[in-house]
Amino acid sequence: MSRQIAADWPGPAAEGPLPLAVLASPNGPNFLAMLLACRQLGLGAILADSATRHNERHRIASALGAGWVLEAEDGWLPGPAWRTTDSARPAPAGADFVKLTSGSTGEPRGVLTSEEQLLTDEVQLASTMELVPGDVFLATVPLSHSYGLASVALPPLLRDGSLLLPDASDPLGALRALRDGSATVAPTVPAVLSGLVQRRGELSPSLRRVISAGAPLPPPTARAFLERFGQPVHVFYGASECGGITYDRTGQSGLDGTLGTRVDGVELTLEGDPDAARVVVRSPAVATGYHPDESQDLSSGRFLTADLGALDGDELRLVGRVDDIINVKGKKVHPTTVESILREAPEVADVVVVAHEDGPETSLRAVVESSGPETFDRAALLRYCREHLAEHKVPRSLLVVRRLPRNERGKIDRQALVQLARREDS
Repeated sequence: MSRQIAADWPGPAAEGPLPLAVLASPNGPNFLAMLLACRQLGLGAILADSATRHNERHRIASALGAGWVLEAEDGWLPGPAWRTTDSARPAPAGADFVKLTSGSTGEPRGVLTSEEQLLTDEVQLASTMELVPGDVFLATVPLSHSYGLASVALPPLLRDGSLLLPDASDPLGALRALRDGSATVAPTVPAVLSGLVQRRGELSPSLRRVISAGAPLPPPTARAFLERFGQPVHVFYGASECGGITYDRTGQSGLDGTLGTRVDGVELTLEGDPDAARVVVRSPAVATGYHPDESQDLSSGRFLTADLGALDGDELRLVGRVDDIINVKGKKVHPTTVESILREAPEVADVVVVAHEDGPETSLRAVVESSGPETFDRAALLRYCREHLAEHKVPRSLLVVRRLPRNERGKIDRQALVQLARREDS
């Protein structure tokens, strides 16, 4: 069963520096109540993943100087619990909301976001995505993550809409809600779309917009969804540090493997080596900075991402990340470019390309998701690779699995992937 709720954004909080509180709850009224309570009490809300454990939440509080941990183990019942910490420190400026990302050391790292920046992002996205009053937003992604906060939680609070929350106890709750619920807008992830294509039934007739973000949308999935339901998937690309970056207004980008054009109010440029240009975002929605460590990559309304991109006209295409480049026989390889070719091969549902230490040399390993790994034709895939890729880009090793490991946001779980590859080598 899915349940529908609505709420309103409160008035201004008290002025002055905000004490910080870690907020953790699964999707549901508890998360919204905690978010609005922090706003009304004048507390800066550190948005923790609901999957974190109690000790991890206190580690986040200690690292970022929060004086409280506000947590609910269930999105609906029982109610939230307040816990004090001994790590309270004065909050930095612009800390109305603190999104979490990973620092270079793996320690908790906050993205300081003011209310003005957060609401500006919502306004820019609502304009770009053509959201309207009364829209019903299906919550298939965590509301505590940047994507869920801006695209699912905030619009109903600000625009006389409502949230449709799938039954968390039902593993197929999101799929059932897409088919049977009253949602009009469904921001989701590729894994959910892939699951929907493979199951019987039609989309709810109320659904007018399906949005995909959080992980790359394989063009075969986009094509299969369009053929199956007659409705396109609109690709969305953003980051915790700046909110929305690009959006596919037509529904064509997912078919082409691109990410759409810039969101309203966003200035998008590329900086650096033409073969490895980093995506740069300037916008009133760009966050204030990182906490506790600072970086020039995020300051003064400018965010220098770690993503490498290219422009096809006005369309953005990602070609990799700064830290993902693999050196093969003295030549730089962006795994994303290899993955995009492999996704077009028969029997390949999705794929991740990683570095493989092959004796003294580094080569490429392709971890392929296939619905029939036992009957997968490896030789055919290697022939396909040699026909479509330069020799140094052809994977020397193939690992075929039924499902690639993913986290709850639909992104590839890199740690689990590494462990999977190690088991293959042992």
